[in-house]
Amino acid sequence: MFTGENSPVWKGGINDVRWDRLKPIYKAWRNSVYQRDNYCCQKCKKHSKHLQSHHILNWKDYEENRYEINNGITFCESCHIDFHRKYGKRNNNAEQVIEFLQNR
Repeated sequence: MFTGENSPVWKGGINDVRWDRLKPIYKAWRNSVYQRDNYCCQKCKKHSKHLQSHHILNWKDYEENRYEINNGITFCESCHIDFHRKYGKRNNNAEQVIEFLQNR
């Protein structure tokens, strides 16, 4: 059986925080961000079936802010990819989001 230590992707028991995003508290946070943003990408202003909630302060580094609604913003998939292409996936902050939104 390929579970635990026998799995080819085993990392020594390190908990992958992505599983946290399946929890009801994460889904409630995400839906609250979408609702606040009127189910609309805040960059391109399009309503999309492919919305994504972006953490303004990184999920990994700011555990205390993970579920704060003001730490989220709604992007469509394309704009979310563009944001991370420009600013990377580490050390993200509010100033980057403001700059990204202003450069239309």
